[in-house]
Amino acid sequence: MTLEILLARRLIEAAVNPEAPRALAEEAGAELAEIASRAAEVSPGSLPFGKLEGLKPDDLSPLAWLLLLDGRRAGDAEVPHEVLETLFLDSHDPAIKFRLVSGALAQPGETASYEGSLGADFAPERIEGLPVTWPWRRLDRIRQLAESPAGADSATPSQLLAEFVLYLLQDGSDAALTLAAGAVAPADKWRELAHELVRNAVRTADPDLSGYGRVFRRARI
Repeated sequence: MTLEILLARRLIEAAVNPEAPRALAEEAGAELAEIASRAAEVSPGSLPFGKLEGLKPDDLSPLAWLLLLDGRRAGDAEVPHEVLETLFLDSHDPAIKFRLVSGALAQPGETASYEGSLGADFAPERIEGLPVTWPWRRLDRIRQLAESPAGADSATPSQLLAEFVLYLLQDGSDAALTLAAGAVAPADKWRELAHELVRNAVRTADPDLSGYGRVFRRARI
């Protein structure tokens, strides 16, 4: 664990712990705010814990990881994909799962990989060729499961994909919608549940696929 995180772990955990006494949580939040303000000239608005190498998922609680994820700024190291994957798979809380998906795509490096590189009229036919973010890797793992002997006769890949594209639609960013479109575009039977969910949501919001839904033009919706 990096020295900065080790020293600040008590403050981070106290600030995000919903069961912590209110006074303790407020004191920890104030100390973190003071630390952030002192580092503002380096990275405005973020927590000064840019180095995350060596951290393992169980070094911090899920809520503490979310605080760090939300605080990523330009130049900060991104939360490692393996940490996000473990937190997502271990969580049974849809709110935490959504925040992991949304927070991962909002990291500066992930956002920049989609900005200006795909074009305003781009509509993917699959996720292959899209920037490799952690949500991209999660979708690819679902595909691998669907194509494996264990997943071929199972409803699990279909359900996992449907759940994940709903988080992407809820996020609604360009990166999230592009990934959702690519994930449901191929005409595989195991994708049909997710495809139907996406079709209903997108056609309701944008019947002509001229605005919000333009990235889904090749997704057969």
